[in-house]
Amino acid sequence: KQWYQRRVRVAKLRVSELLGISDKIIANVAALKELNSRAQGEVSIRDALTELEVWGAGAVFSLSKYEDTSNIEVQIIKEWKDMLTQVGDHQSLLQSLKDSPYFKGFADKAGLWRPQNQAFLPRSYQLHNQRTCCI
Repeated sequence: KQWYQRRVRVAKLRVSELLGISDKIIANVAALKELNSRAQGEVSIRDALTELEVWGAGAVFSLSKYEDTSNIEVQIIKEWKDMLTQVGDHQSLLQSLKDSPYFKGFADKAGLWRPQNQAFLPRSYQLHNQRTCCI
Protein backbone atom coordinates (compact mmCIF):
# COMPACT_ATOMS: atom_id res chain seq x y z
CA LYS A 1 0.00 0.00 0.00
CA GLN A 2 1.09 3.55 -0.65
CA TRP A 3 1.72 5.22 2.69
CA TYR A 4 3.85 8.15 1.52
CA GLN A 5 2.58 10.08 -1.48
CA ARG A 6 5.20 12.78 -2.00
CA ARG A 7 7.86 11.94 -4.56
CA VAL A 8 11.26 13.45 -3.86
CA ARG A 9 14.49 12.80 -5.71
CA VAL A 10 17.13 11.31 -3.43
CA ALA A 11 19.52 14.15 -4.25
CA LYS A 12 16.96 16.66 -2.94
CA LEU A 13 15.75 14.68 0.07
CA ARG A 14 16.12 16.52 3.38
CA VAL A 15 16.37 15.11 6.87
CA SER A 16 13.50 17.37 7.92
CA GLU A 17 11.24 15.58 5.44
CA LEU A 18 12.13 12.21 6.96
CA LEU A 19 11.60 13.52 10.48
CA GLY A 20 8.20 14.81 9.41
CA ILE A 21 7.08 11.32 8.46
CA SER A 22 9.03 9.36 11.08
CA ASP A 23 5.82 7.92 12.54
CA LYS A 24 4.88 6.52 9.11
CA ILE A 25 8.41 5.16 8.64
CA ILE A 26 8.26 3.36 11.98
CA ALA A 27 4.79 2.00 11.25
CA ASN A 28 5.97 0.66 7.88
CA VAL A 29 9.45 -0.56 8.82
CA ALA A 30 8.67 -4.14 7.71
CA ALA A 31 7.54 -2.95 4.28
CA LEU A 32 10.62 -0.75 3.96
CA LYS A 33 12.90 -3.66 4.87
CA GLU A 34 11.18 -5.84 2.25
CA LEU A 35 11.50 -3.07 -0.36
CA ASN A 36 15.20 -2.67 0.46
CA SER A 37 15.76 -6.43 0.29
CA ARG A 38 13.96 -6.65 -3.04
CA ALA A 39 15.95 -3.75 -4.47
CA GLN A 40 19.25 -5.32 -3.41
CA GLY A 41 18.20 -8.70 -4.79
CA GLU A 42 17.18 -7.23 -8.13
CA VAL A 43 20.41 -5.23 -8.41
CA SER A 44 22.42 -8.39 -7.75
CA ILE A 45 20.50 -10.30 -10.42
CA ARG A 46 20.83 -7.46 -12.92
CA ASP A 47 24.58 -7.18 -12.26
CA ALA A 48 25.07 -10.94 -12.64
CA LEU A 49 23.17 -11.02 -15.93
CA THR A 50 25.18 -8.06 -17.19
CA GLU A 51 28.39 -9.91 -16.25
CA LEU A 52 27.16 -12.93 -18.18
CA GLU A 53 26.29 -10.82 -21.23
CA VAL A 54 29.70 -9.14 -21.20
CA TRP A 55 31.42 -12.53 -20.95
CA GLY A 56 29.29 -13.98 -23.73
CA ALA A 57 29.99 -11.06 -26.04
CA GLY A 58 33.72 -11.03 -25.38
CA ALA A 59 34.70 -14.67 -24.85
CA VAL A 60 36.73 -15.99 -27.74
CA PHE A 61 38.44 -19.25 -28.42
CA SER A 62 42.19 -19.10 -28.76
CA LEU A 63 43.15 -21.57 -31.48
CA SER A 64 46.40 -23.21 -32.45
CA LYS A 65 47.22 -25.32 -35.47
CA TYR A 66 47.80 -29.01 -34.93
CA GLU A 67 48.68 -31.72 -37.37
CA ASP A 68 47.13 -35.09 -36.55
CA THR A 69 48.60 -38.54 -37.24
CA SER A 70 47.13 -38.50 -40.74
CA ASN A 71 48.96 -35.23 -41.48
CA ILE A 72 45.69 -33.34 -41.51
CA GLU A 73 45.89 -29.85 -40.05
CA VAL A 74 43.21 -29.05 -37.50
CA GLN A 75 42.56 -26.15 -35.16
CA ILE A 76 42.81 -26.97 -31.46
CA ILE A 77 41.27 -24.76 -28.78
CA LYS A 78 43.92 -23.57 -26.34
CA GLU A 79 42.99 -23.23 -22.68
CA TRP A 80 40.04 -25.57 -23.12
CA LYS A 81 39.84 -26.35 -19.40
CA ASP A 82 39.65 -22.65 -18.57
CA MET A 83 36.76 -22.19 -20.99
CA LEU A 84 34.91 -25.18 -19.51
CA THR A 85 35.49 -23.80 -16.02
CA GLN A 86 34.05 -20.44 -17.06
CA VAL A 87 30.99 -22.07 -18.62
CA GLY A 88 30.49 -24.15 -15.48
CA ASP A 89 30.83 -21.06 -13.29
CA HIS A 90 28.23 -19.24 -15.35
CA GLN A 91 25.91 -22.22 -15.20
CA SER A 92 26.22 -22.17 -11.39
CA LEU A 93 25.57 -18.43 -11.40
CA LEU A 94 22.39 -18.91 -13.41
CA GLN A 95 21.21 -21.60 -11.01
CA SER A 96 21.84 -19.37 -8.00
CA LEU A 97 19.89 -16.56 -9.67
CA LYS A 98 17.01 -18.94 -10.28
CA ASP A 99 16.92 -19.72 -6.55
CA SER A 100 16.39 -16.04 -5.70
CA PRO A 101 12.86 -15.00 -4.73
CA TYR A 102 13.30 -11.97 -7.00
CA PHE A 103 14.25 -13.94 -10.11
CA LYS A 104 10.79 -14.03 -11.69
CA GLY A 105 11.16 -10.60 -13.33
CA PHE A 106 14.43 -11.66 -14.96
CA ALA A 107 13.51 -15.20 -16.03
CA ASP A 108 13.16 -14.32 -19.72
CA LYS A 109 16.53 -12.60 -19.87
CA ALA A 110 18.28 -15.42 -18.01
CA GLY A 111 16.45 -18.01 -20.07
CA LEU A 112 18.33 -16.84 -23.14
CA TRP A 113 21.53 -18.21 -21.60
CA ARG A 114 20.46 -21.25 -19.66
CA PRO A 115 19.59 -23.64 -22.54
CA GLN A 116 22.78 -22.70 -24.36
CA ASN A 117 24.97 -23.47 -21.37
CA GLN A 118 23.20 -26.72 -20.53
CA ALA A 119 23.53 -27.97 -24.10
CA PHE A 120 27.14 -26.82 -24.41
CA LEU A 121 28.58 -28.16 -21.18
CA PRO A 122 28.02 -31.94 -21.50
CA ARG A 123 29.21 -31.88 -25.13
CA SER A 124 32.23 -29.87 -24.10
CA TYR A 125 33.27 -32.43 -21.51
CA GLN A 126 32.78 -35.19 -24.06
CA LEU A 127 34.94 -33.32 -26.58
CA HIS A 128 37.52 -32.59 -23.89
CA ASN A 129 37.77 -36.28 -23.00
CA GLN A 130 38.15 -37.24 -26.67
CA ARG A 131 40.74 -34.55 -27.19
CA THR A 132 42.88 -35.55 -24.22
CA CYS A 133 42.78 -39.27 -25.00
CA CYS A 134 43.60 -38.92 -28.68
CA ILE A 135 46.24 -36.17 -28.77
